Amino acid sequence: MSTKNMVRRAGYLLTLAVCGTGLALSTQGAMAAPPAKHANDGAAAAPLSAGLAGGFEGASRTGRHGGTVVPSDGKELGWGWMATADKRMGGNSSASVALVHPGAGGTQGALRANGVLKSGFISPWAGAIWFPGNHPMQATDLSGIKTLTFKVRGKPGSYTLLMMVGSTHSIPQSAPFTVTRDWQTVTIPLAETFPGAKLKRVYFLAFSAGNYGKFQFELDDVQLH
Repeated sequence: MSTKNMVRRAGYLLTLAVCGTGLALSTQGAMAAPPAKHANDGAAAAPLSAGLAGGFEGASRTGRHGGTVVPSDGKELGWGWMATADKRMGGNSSASVALVHPGAGGTQGALRANGVLKSGFISPWAGAIWFPGNHPMQATDLSGIKTLTFKVRGKPGSYTLLMMVGSTHSIPQSAPFTVTRDWQTVTIPLAETFPGAKLKRVYFLAFSAGNYGKFQFELDDVQLH
């Protein structure tokens, strides 16, 4: 298989994984319709205004199929947060998320993601994922958003921001960022970082480990500007 096809297949598998996540959640009453409708590439995408995507001052819950879900608390944009990893598609990587207290600068809470990134999959990933729509894999218009900022700390190393745009068959766009032991603010200008990305249709943002081995990071004050 060519490198191009391998990358395309990896993007497709990541899409299947998050759609599969949506299917599991739908059986728990977390969504009102099956993910096939949520991921309709032809449906109009509702625009999302600037605001807070993750303040992590609400509550988390555990679904019947396991795993922690951190839904929007009403003040936050989008559906909410959960763990994501290639293990769902037969890979070897795993991840979990939890709310921890306090957050950056003494805020009420932060989101901790930890797990292990392992080889043995076409394009390994593991970390935390945020859905900007009202439910997982709903296309959302972020064309009015210029910048993503977030506060992060954790096990020092390289991490990756993944963004699915355009259609559910697209290859996720990616950009690296660095984590240190102390809280720092990361600023990512979307148009410059993802040139040519179709920001009128964004399905998710995912924060993944970038190096093999155990990882841990905490996120807080995730903002769209």
